[in-house]
Amino acid sequence: MEDANIILLQRQQLHGSSMPLFLVHDGSGSVGSYSRLGDLGRDTWAIENLKVQEDGTWIGGIQAMAELYCQIIQDVFPQGDIILGGWSMGGLISMEMSHIFAQDPDINVIGVVMIESIFPGLLNEQNITVEPQDLCFKGTVSFFEQRKAAKLILEATSVAKSYVSAMWTPDVPRHSELGHRKIASNSGALRKANLNPPAPLVLVKARDPVPSRQNTVIPPMLGWDHLGDRWITVAYTVPGHHFSIFEDENVDYLASILGEACVILEMSL
Repeated sequence: MEDANIILLQRQQLHGSSMPLFLVHDGSGSVGSYSRLGDLGRDTWAIENLKVQEDGTWIGGIQAMAELYCQIIQDVFPQGDIILGGWSMGGLISMEMSHIFAQDPDINVIGVVMIESIFPGLLNEQNITVEPQDLCFKGTVSFFEQRKAAKLILEATSVAKSYVSAMWTPDVPRHSELGHRKIASNSGALRKANLNPPAPLVLVKARDPVPSRQNTVIPPMLGWDHLGDRWITVAYTVPGHHFSIFEDENVDYLASILGEACVILEMSL
């Protein structure tokens, strides 16, 4: 595809039948963080978005990206069981992809691993945003690149805030203000309904708050309990904050948790 691309990050080292993992880019459109992960014990693919990397925009938002990425996966893996996942906005896109694949007779999503993906209703409720000082950059990253990265992540946050999925509001048009108003006014009813996702969801959350959000109350399940206690199958906590979990001091533990989550999803099949 011209604007999106799929990369094989890891090849399964031993002969076996571990299910492939497809990781979707974060809010910047890049998959560079995933290249820092250690051995996950399975073929691991990453989907990047070159258009988002350029200017942070994508017509149709998360739903449109999910539809395109499902097609991309079908090109390299036309049939079988897979695991989806992603960091931040990548987790939201992956969840939407599982909803699309639920109608596909050839591809079965056995689970989705959402890494620090906050429920969109909570993003709006708490008016969560991003400050440049929250981001983690190496010394070689220019000031221009830092500003660009911050801009892309702000754009992604706006896209995530506008995301209203048919999975939890099937009777609401894809209009962010109306949809989130319905979620806010009916959060108790949503919990009572105890909705089920199209595939088991694993939540990986950061232990520490983002520096600029020290006074922001982020609930333990990152807001997903709005949809009932069956929405998240299992939750893990990893060291670091949202933007530092892939740093040298934290990434090995994150990789071990990601690998464990994939094994748990395989065993539950």
